[in-house]
Amino acid sequence: MRFCGNEICCASYACLNAMKDESISLPLFELSTGTPFGIGHRRNERFDRLLTTYQDPNQGLDQAIVLWGYKVNRYDCQTANEAVHTIKKQLANGHSVLLGPIDMGKISYYPMPFLLQRMDHYIVLEPWSECSAFCIDSEGWNGYQIPYQKLHNSLSVSSVPEACGKITIRCVEKELDWNLNNILYFSYLRSSRNLLMAEQNREGSQAITDCWEYISGQEMYLWKLPLAYDIQYLKQRKHLFLWYIDQLKQAPLFNMNILLESKEIVSNQNLVLAEMYFLLNRGTIKKNLFYKLAKLERSLTEKWRLVCNIRPSAEEIDISTL
Repeated sequence: MRFCGNEICCASYACLNAMKDESISLPLFELSTGTPFGIGHRRNERFDRLLTTYQDPNQGLDQAIVLWGYKVNRYDCQTANEAVHTIKKQLANGHSVLLGPIDMGKISYYPMPFLLQRMDHYIVLEPWSECSAFCIDSEGWNGYQIPYQKLHNSLSVSSVPEACGKITIRCVEKELDWNLNNILYFSYLRSSRNLLMAEQNREGSQAITDCWEYISGQEMYLWKLPLAYDIQYLKQRKHLFLWYIDQLKQAPLFNMNILLESKEIVSNQNLVLAEMYFLLNRGTIKKNLFYKLAKLERSLTEKWRLVCNIRPSAEEIDISTL
């Protein structure tokens, strides 16, 4: 059975809602941000980033937007007052506003936001009236009129490490047509860089074994649900990786044999993740699965560096954006 989850993360959904270009491939946009590549581990008392992304969307979104032919204006605000003022100004000028990451647990229109505390989230705001904005939220709120005061109360980033203490606002504007070959190649460069940097910075495979070392010394009830959540979304990212490999098979720049070997590694990772999830739901977990997954992540990093046969010329891709 094919596992899709939400297919892509909320940052990509929000960005695509702001772009309003239905021709853009959802999975390929997500891959072009670099987010699905590389694994990180963060230790905290809530166990909410046990197996997270090495690079979060807030780090890769701007370059992906430009790659797809859009100009991005970014505003990093220090306070909610400054952010609301900026949002009002941009909406008054007729722009859509991409807002995030913000703390999902502070968004006032969710029925039980306390269950979502510390989760980074992205939404889109459209012009509506002098007193409110029209909110598009990929979590099912695709037409919510939010008063500015209510929006102000939702702009919290203090518990979201991905925000780096800033309330970030982006406005995008179409400039150029996108080029599929450029996007495939750029995404490959981002994926290779993220996988390699994760290993060099003692994340990647080390993050997986560090995760085991951390949870093995804690009561299972503390981390069972957070780990199950992280496994599901790691599996989702691995499925995106497999989809991407299938796209690269159609391009002459990439070595078919190494692509197939990489696909086998990622497929084996998915099998390990499935076994981990199965056992976790039955109240147990095995150390050897973490170490097996880590070994596969190291192998994938080494293999993936060799996928590209040639480097396109400067005329084929603007390498200054990389």
